[in-house]
Amino acid sequence: MKINILSPNIYNLIAAGEVVENPSSIIKELTENSIDASANNISIHIEDGGIKAIIVSDDGIGIPQSEIEKAVLPHSTSKINTANDLNSISTLGFRGEALASISAVSDFEIKSRYYNEEFGKCLKIKGNQKNISSCGANIGTTITVKNLFFNTPARYKFLGSVKNEENKITRLVKKIILSNPDIAFKYYVNSTLTLASDGNGLESALKSIYAPNELKNLFYVENNINKIKVFGYISNRNLTKFNKNDQLIIVNGRIIEDIKITSTIQNAYGDRLMKRNFPVYVLNIIVPFDDVDINVHPNKKEIRFATSSKVLGSIYNTVKQGLEDYEKRNKINLFNTNLDNSDNLTLEIDRNQKSSDKDVIFSENEINKIDESNINLTNKPNITSINIDNFTEKEDPSDVLIENYSFFDFYEKKEQTKDNLINGQNNEHTKDNLINGQNNEHAKDNLINGQNKLSNENILNSKNYFVVGQVFGTYILIEYNDELYFIDQHAVHERIIFDNLMTQFNDTENIIVQPLLVPFILDFENEEYEILSENIKYLNDIGFSVELFGTNTLKINSIPIIFENVNIHKFIKLTAQYLISEEKIKLKDIAKDIIAKMACSAAIKGNTKFSTEEIQSIFIYLLENNFPEQCPHGRPTFFKFSKVDIEKKFKRRQ
Repeated sequence: MKINILSPNIYNLIAAGEVVENPSSIIKELTENSIDASANNISIHIEDGGIKAIIVSDDGIGIPQSEIEKAVLPHSTSKINTANDLNSISTLGFRGEALASISAVSDFEIKSRYYNEEFGKCLKIKGNQKNISSCGANIGTTITVKNLFFNTPARYKFLGSVKNEENKITRLVKKIILSNPDIAFKYYVNSTLTLASDGNGLESALKSIYAPNELKNLFYVENNINKIKVFGYISNRNLTKFNKNDQLIIVNGRIIEDIKITSTIQNAYGDRLMKRNFPVYVLNIIVPFDDVDINVHPNKKEIRFATSSKVLGSIYNTVKQGLEDYEKRNKINLFNTNLDNSDNLTLEIDRNQKSSDKDVIFSENEINKIDESNINLTNKPNITSINIDNFTEKEDPSDVLIENYSFFDFYEKKEQTKDNLINGQNNEHTKDNLINGQNNEHAKDNLINGQNKLSNENILNSKNYFVVGQVFGTYILIEYNDELYFIDQHAVHERIIFDNLMTQFNDTENIIVQPLLVPFILDFENEEYEILSENIKYLNDIGFSVELFGTNTLKINSIPIIFENVNIHKFIKLTAQYLISEEKIKLKDIAKDIIAKMACSAAIKGNTKFSTEEIQSIFIYLLENNFPEQCPHGRPTFFKFSKVDIEKKFKRRQ
């Protein structure tokens, strides 16, 4: 078999397959070059998701006129010179593949002026054609990439939709801003300024990305041990996401992806987080350059540490200790709060402490520093003036997924609604409840007044138990068959609701659907809408009637009856976020997780006092449902101790 020596245009096309995966990978390579060129200002423009055009411009040192043709040759770089340089790479780029690969699959133009030269140089490449000329230009470099993959149709057809590619780039740009907080960025989508940072440090960069209600739940951590420095911002338990898009790990200024590090951070949070909930963080890790190998993959996202265990240990200790210190600080502040004004309870921050300058707190003056003029707020969190002293730890009603019904009112209302549907009656409050997720203020009253489905006859006929009482307003004590039961009233009720809902949800042949007299018109973020539009069929399969209704909008015509008391907008947003985080997960598995949240929201809460009669009703219900041992999230519903065990404890028997 004859062995062929490939021409440069062919092997550049092959190399481009590793370096240029999509428009976002081009943005990554070009911005890294700008950062390595000591730029203070970088602007990024994209059209049609970067497929039609990408322009990256900077005010770095530029490229000398005599060197500009070399810049697009394979394996040409200004970052390293000898093999020894690979042992301590301090720049983001070094492989010398990016510009050659990008120019091989696009209409490419590079215009640059070196800092000590009077004129610039312009180089245009399309396929095998090159055109170079002198030109007027500002100090720095501007690279334009158009018609991506015009000469490789096989690659072009594997690109996502315009909106999908745009979303990838937007996520990347946010990470670039946060990982380079001392550089000012401007990001334009189809000529509209969408993101902007001023280059005034990490706190300022965070404000350009996150909304005030998210900023208040971020706090600063720092640790410096054994030549390993870990610092940045992490979220408390009140700020979590349903995907890992807001988790950023930066090693020596480089954005990386490392499953061991993400798992270590997740473990440091311990049981503070529920299943499929992920913290938000921006963590910088500084290690000696010669202790890191970044020459692992062409995309330079994977690295190896010479002392991996030490690095992971430092990260774990930083996050764990930071969380513990934060919680201890806030606990102290909570007790120092003026309890006479409990309706407006806030966590006071001691701004005289040196550490508090970077703790969680973004003051009103700090947040107002960002110039928001001309920024497209449809794609950016709306940053407004806030005062940290006005933030409370109370639950935001908009975050409630389901009404907080009492133990039996949940089932009472479900049966009532079912009867209304059969009889052709409509619940005039249904739509308000669904959209707003309002709490039922009379739920406890309904339970106290005996508005439940269990008969007193059942209670009276069960003579082999005795109600000991209730402790801490949370745990029920029952003596039953020579055993003492300690029952977590919230956990056991959560499991009963979950089983009930899942039984209805899995009965797809007999699922009851409630048509809406006035359809819901719901708006979503770009990425949420994109994933939901791809999964409308599956939403319809589980009892919804959903259709596309304009830009980033869905129209809901009917819902499954089991979701009557659910905040539908929040439910579908959660569904979208789960799909984004795990593309291969089944929609039914997502619904199962969300139903578990519904059950948790609807179940009896702690610190709820009950009468003996109410406790009797609860226990009879448990008997009828075979004592479920765990709630949907894995917590135990009860413990029991036999009479024999108790007597042994008191040395009454051996």
